[in-house]
Amino acid sequence: MKTRILTACVLLALIALGFLFASMRWLPVLLIMLLGVACVHELSAMVQRKDTMMSRRLGMLAVAAMVYFGWRGEPGAAVYVLGLTAVGAFVLRGRRDPLDGAWRDIGATLGGVLYIGLPLAVLADLFVRSAETRLWLLLLLAIIWTTDTMALVVGKRFGRVKLIPRLSPGKTWEGSLGGTCSALFPCLFFKALAPETFAGVHAIELLVASVVFSICTQVGDLAESLIKRDTGVKDSGTLLPGHGGALDRIDSILFTAVPFAAYLRLFQPELFT
Repeated sequence: MKTRILTACVLLALIALGFLFASMRWLPVLLIMLLGVACVHELSAMVQRKDTMMSRRLGMLAVAAMVYFGWRGEPGAAVYVLGLTAVGAFVLRGRRDPLDGAWRDIGATLGGVLYIGLPLAVLADLFVRSAETRLWLLLLLAIIWTTDTMALVVGKRFGRVKLIPRLSPGKTWEGSLGGTCSALFPCLFFKALAPETFAGVHAIELLVASVVFSICTQVGDLAESLIKRDTGVKDSGTLLPGHGGALDRIDSILFTAVPFAAYLRLFQPELFT
């Protein structure tokens, strides 16, 4: 437990430094890029246990390129990166014998790059775009952390009915509901803390959005659980003592980043002008 708490404090300190030194645009984005590369490495090692071979170096390069274009304010360029990755994956896999399972290996490479790279490119874009988008991003992180923490606390205290036991035996409907309800508090706090940024956003809209992103958070956690159950591992890696791997820590963010960016594009378009 002490190791877990210490690691959590270090992670929070790194995130805080990223926001404090946001003017050094390259530093936070470099951290996001390194995080993405670590996740590709972990995912590749996981699927290899099922005799599936991702093109690891190609995947790392593709994810780094996606984050770079997000940093440049062009997250849409990730589509082109994905297309080039497909070409590279076919070429590299075609040079390796035996050819049995080639389509599975190519799909794992493309799926891994899409799963990890696109959300991180979106996060990089939101981070460097403006102080307002960074504040919105901080709100998203608060929703995710509150959901995860309270789902665990409520689930341990009141949990009775299992959510999806074949994916995650410890998760309960009570914990899920507790995590979703608790996600309402960060949006009210941020609206009171930064009225200028959230002045044009009705409280009801923020509350509904918080519920949606809280649900996305939990689906993201279950999605990674699906991968871990399929590959027979408890944690994605050992990078973070007491917390598992990098993918274990950002699985929720990977599933909320794109819906969150879509919400901002649709309902807060002034942030992108």
